[in-house]
Amino acid sequence: MASGRAGASGGVGGTSADTLPPGSAAKGDQALQLSTSERAGASPPSGLGFTYATPGWVTSFHGQHSGVTARVVVWLPPDYALPANAHRTYPVVQLLGGYPASVFGWMHGVDVVGAYYQARAAGMPPAVLVATEINVEGGTDLECLDAPGHPQVETWITRDVPAFMLAHFRVARPGGWGVMGFSMGGFCAPYLALTHPDVYKAAVAINGYFTASSPALQTAFLHQHSVVLAARSRPAVSILWTTTHRDGSSPVTWGYGLQKAVAPPTHVAVEIVNGTGHATKQWRPFVSTHLKWLVALLPSA
Repeated sequence: MASGRAGASGGVGGTSADTLPPGSAAKGDQALQLSTSERAGASPPSGLGFTYATPGWVTSFHGQHSGVTARVVVWLPPDYALPANAHRTYPVVQLLGGYPASVFGWMHGVDVVGAYYQARAAGMPPAVLVATEINVEGGTDLECLDAPGHPQVETWITRDVPAFMLAHFRVARPGGWGVMGFSMGGFCAPYLALTHPDVYKAAVAINGYFTASSPALQTAFLHQHSVVLAARSRPAVSILWTTTHRDGSSPVTWGYGLQKAVAPPTHVAVEIVNGTGHATKQWRPFVSTHLKWLVALLPSA
């Protein structure tokens, strides 16, 4: 673990319905042994078209700002449904996948719900998770950006999804959200946090990269969209840049370079974890600590 890794303290007070279930396995890359109801979390409000898709609730909606129609997978902590929490608001972690990954990648390949329970057992406050569809134009890699002539996916992610969540769930207002992404999402998460500090307070980049690079987009446009360039505006945003040893797609030197390039109030922490490639199996054992770091920085009720 590199220097600059921020601590993630935060106790869990009182009785909660979403701490780690007794008897659950939590070793290395193994999934937690959770029941179907534990994996489902709390049910979303009726009338929004949600269907259960293990282990979250999926629906599609039309974004009024972007014009994009796409899916989100929402996971609500079990204690969201407790009568005692009827007026409580929850921090939000928005999850962004890679290309051409499915919106379900965080739920299935990464098992973010299992990671959530591990983080809760380690003291993380409860939070709402929303995996956001970002590959919205067939086989075109849009890099989470509003590229000319293409669907406005950046606006979908940063305006329409927060508006939808705020309208229908007891969640923190934009400005206090967290965002976490892997691979392409590892570019999107820090870039969007730096360029939209009115939405995000902190970001986790897992095996990410600095500059948009899609062959489907114009080179001049891509060069305008860089994590390092975005950091020059010095927003009050914290970023955890994490990668694995010898990942050619995300060299370990990049995180340290970004750390040197930023100035307060922007903060970058760097973490290098065991692993030698660019694959879900490399990231999965560490997601619980990444969640805990992220949620600790978000405003809570």
